[in-house]
Order: sequence, then structure tokens, then C-alpha cells
Amino acid sequence: MDPFYKNELARQLVANSARYRSGYWVIKMFVWKLMEYDKIAYIDGDVYFRQSADELFCADLSGDFQIGVTPRSSQDRAAGFNAGMFIYRPSRDTFDGVMETFLAMSQEDMLATSEQDFLNKYFKGRYSLIPIDYVMKHRCIDAVSMLPAFRGGTA
Repeated sequence: MDPFYKNELARQLVANSARYRSGYWVIKMFVWKLMEYDKIAYIDGDVYFRQSADELFCADLSGDFQIGVTPRSSQDRAAGFNAGMFIYRPSRDTFDGVMETFLAMSQEDMLATSEQDFLNKYFKGRYSLIPIDYVMKHRCIDAVSMLPAFRGGTA
């Protein structure tokens, strides 16, 4: 079923954007509805764990901290977080807030905003950081220069 069938602006967006039509962007909104689980790890297909992720499920997501994330940059914590992997507690209130905020955007803003930028703005000040060493993006895996880091050594 089309998740935006009740919203004309969102339906136009889907019609005008291959990114939205593919569902890739939108899936990160709907994961909040999986309330039959206490805590979930969302992982993009191009992200790999470098070590066991078991302890990530112990991340403190109490109070205002609704999501545990890895930073975008190990050098610049102000750069926000990488939305390719996050630990979260499903919540109908969070889902409703995400959808309300997204659907309040203009179509121009929707088309200009990545899901990572949107989630960084939405969860600003309400996330806890997980060490960046847990994950590696596929484009970082270079057989010559990155293999030692992938194995747990230094590059």
C-alpha cells in the first residue's frame, strides 16, 4: 500500500522523484512502527559491522535519547550522525512526529533534503553516539588501504 495515499503533497512527491518512488528514503520513517520489538538495529545495505553489535543493544535510549547513532565524522562531532545505521526503540509517537514533520515540508524542501539530513534535524539533541568504529561504509573498503582497518588494525 502507498504509505502516502492520504497526502496529496506526498503523492506528488512520489510521482516526481525516483528517490521517493523507490521507497528507499521513506523506509527510514516507517521503521518506527515496528512496535512489536523493544529495540532494533536499522542497517543500510552498504554498511558493514566491524565487530559484534551485541552491546549496541545496551545503548541508553531513555528519556529524550530516542536513537543511538554513529557520528558522520570521527574528526567533527558537530557534523551530525550517519543515518545508515542506528539503534532505536520503536514508537508510534516518534513515527507520528517524523511523518508530521516530513509532510509539513514544502515539495521543494522534500526534494532537496536527504533522509540523513532530515533525521539529523528531527533528532537534533535527542540522540546518543555509538563509537564510529562499529561500522564501515562499503565505499570505505579499499582492498589496499583499508583492509587493515577492516580487520581491526590501523590503515
